[in-house]
Amino acid sequence: MFFMKIIFLLFICTILYSNDYKNKEVLLNSKLFQIYTIQKDLNQCKNKSLNVYIEGDGISWETKHIISKNPTPKIPTSLNLMKTLNQKCAIYLARPCQFINGKNCISKYWTSHRYSYSIIQSYNEILDDLKNIYKIKNFNLTGYSGGGVIATLITTQRDDINYLVTIASNLDIDKWTSYHKISKLYGSLNPSNYTFKLKDISQYHLIGSKDTIVPFEIFQSYYKRFDKKDKINFYLYKNNHFSNWEISYKDFYNLSFSK
Repeated sequence: MFFMKIIFLLFICTILYSNDYKNKEVLLNSKLFQIYTIQKDLNQCKNKSLNVYIEGDGISWETKHIISKNPTPKIPTSLNLMKTLNQKCAIYLARPCQFINGKNCISKYWTSHRYSYSIIQSYNEILDDLKNIYKIKNFNLTGYSGGGVIATLITTQRDDINYLVTIASNLDIDKWTSYHKISKLYGSLNPSNYTFKLKDISQYHLIGSKDTIVPFEIFQSYYKRFDKKDKINFYLYKNNHFSNWEISYKDFYNLSFSK
């Protein structure tokens, strides 16, 4: 039954996102995980920036006390963000075990260890492979919710990130778990502990003023960790955690990057 659900999800994703966006589904391998991706023809991206969209946490828990058996999101927001801009050089990266029942699909990787060193290393391996195969110049990272945490942690470990965009992201995970009175993510890295590695990166953070999942004070906690703040840009939108981010992101992008 679980396998059939996965096939159905892949089928739906192909219909809704691959065909109309002229993309192809590709499974990319790191040493630890297979990562489900949707990408355009990356052969056209030689010596260009690759726009990377990283999915949120998806469904980590079925209830407050029951861990989800499948972390695939009901709505792939980061994929929708990529589709909104229709960039020539772009790739969508799901999180481990989303959309597929791949290797090492252990529930800790979408709960306590969702931002672990092993996961960040896996994404670094995939970016290294993409860079080498397609001669990519550098990367623009965009992440929604927990995908923004992943994108930020990746940025701390690389020197080829052009800019970082996060959307509704819990960038201080200790503050976030404390705020919600939930278990600390003991197997995960906290972006707020690595701000010294991020001070010279152009950062853009989109925050929902009505977001009760990741309220503004979570970003403020992250922001306060920086001595040097001139590279950090943040924007408040009248959004909750789930609504209207495609519209807000397109407006932000056109304002910030379109010439």
